[in-house]
Order: sequence, then structure tokens, then C-alpha cells
Amino acid sequence: MRSIKTVQVHTDAYARIYKDAEWGEFIVKFYEKEGDIFLKLGDSYNYHTDDLDDAIEIAEDALMQMNPNVF
Repeated sequence: MRSIKTVQVHTDAYARIYKDAEWGEFIVKFYEKEGDIFLKLGDSYNYHTDDLDDAIEIAEDALMQMNPNVF
């Protein structure tokens, strides 16, 4: 799995989009700022899709709605 794109709409969180060649899908993983570092949210928050544009849109929308301690 390799990283395709990083989406960040504010400084408290970001999403990284990966391409899983084995399954032919994109996976959006979310990271949230905890103090001075970013921690990956659990796998249950990952989003899977076969469309890159959908992955980018979901990442942007989710990040716009995130605020500290949402997840």
C-alpha cells in the first residue's frame, strides 16, 4: 500500500489517502493532533472506495466537520 495524497483543511487533523493495489481500492486514514504529534485514528475510522475523487471528497468533508475530540 502506498500513499497517494495528503488532505489537510486545518491544523488539528489530516487524512492520508493510500492505494491498495491488491484490492484495487483507495483507503482514507485519519490522523488527529494530540499535543505536538499526530496520532492515527483507529482502523474503524478508515474509509474504503474504488474512486480517488470520492476518497478526496470524503477526506475533505470529514476534516471540515472534525473538531477536537470528535472521534
